[in-house]
Amino acid sequence: MEQPDWCSPDKPADGWESAVVRKAPEGELQAQMSHSDKVMEVLKPKKITRLENGNYKVDFGEEISGWVHLHNMQGEAGRKVEIRYICESPNGSNSYTMKGDGPESYAARFTWFVFREAEIINWPGELREDNLTAEAVYTEIETTGHFECSSPLFNQINKIWRRSLTDNSHGSIISDCPHRERSAYTGDGQVACVTVMHNYDAAALYTKWIKDILLAQNKATGYVPNGAPWQPGCGGGVAWGAAMNIMPWEFYLHYADKDLLAANYTGMKEQLRYMQTWVDSDGIMLSQIKRQRKRQRMAQPGRMVPGRRISSERPGSYILSLALCRSYGKMRHQHWERKMDASLFSALAEKTRQAFHKRFYNPVTKIIWSFGQQYLRSGNGSSG
Repeated sequence: MEQPDWCSPDKPADGWESAVVRKAPEGELQAQMSHSDKVMEVLKPKKITRLENGNYKVDFGEEISGWVHLHNMQGEAGRKVEIRYICESPNGSNSYTMKGDGPESYAARFTWFVFREAEIINWPGELREDNLTAEAVYTEIETTGHFECSSPLFNQINKIWRRSLTDNSHGSIISDCPHRERSAYTGDGQVACVTVMHNYDAAALYTKWIKDILLAQNKATGYVPNGAPWQPGCGGGVAWGAAMNIMPWEFYLHYADKDLLAANYTGMKEQLRYMQTWVDSDGIMLSQIKRQRKRQRMAQPGRMVPGRRISSERPGSYILSLALCRSYGKMRHQHWERKMDASLFSALAEKTRQAFHKRFYNPVTKIIWSFGQQYLRSGNGSSG
């Protein structure tokens, strides 16, 4: 459907619609100060197999987020070449219809796929290694930290987590998975941020993402949602929003940026104000409470234990109280010029610490209650 000279000012109007005035998007337009997504790696095929039905199966050696780039196709006009991306979670396909007037090349531009292998359908002639590449696409972040040791297993684990990171880095946020949900979960973000900052120059990315988190905060309640930028369907609990406290502080430790702390300080205090509404009289953070005769619930971290659902209230309170104490700790250390705030958050951190010790520490066994103990007592695990 490509037309000659389609971008020329002298192009005839035949087949083209006239431009119309549209309502501009709402909100304040601002420059994107973080790096953009781009093709960061190019992988050549490791193996090409011709299938019985005439299609080709191509293995690129490792899983990436990106797309297959087709090169130098020679075929008749109207031939539709399809690309089916193969992954543990099917995540789509795309196609190209040939014009037929010489070598043609094609790659997607406005989305990405997750795959290690791809099936090429209706390719004209024999598919050769130089006819396609896999392009890994993610937010441009420079590698600054390196790890290598004598253990092949540890080296492989390090390589795998790096690929997990780059697969999930799009639009200067880091998602939970690059194929199914593609959501910028604040819980996942706070857990991974230290490792990312240790290994990459991610200052621009986190400056942008932390601002997204602050802008997603409910100004009336202080609540920070489970994902930012917010989109319906992000699941999680109050501890997810603790990213508002944890990520700016970790950013300061790695990049020595006091300005970012100052810009987010009010939002950090407001998130703690909201978290305190889930705390009981003993100082333990609850995973469900009654308010105005209506039971409010949040996701219980304990339900993520493999193999079974734990009905006990303890798993949620155990993890949430730790998150609360950690958030208090981040606040008492920063903005040392705010001595009254530092004193307040130190006292709250100590109260939570003592409440946690009282609730979860067994003075007889001298062991803190854990998911593992609950799991083993249930008979679902090995005593070993």
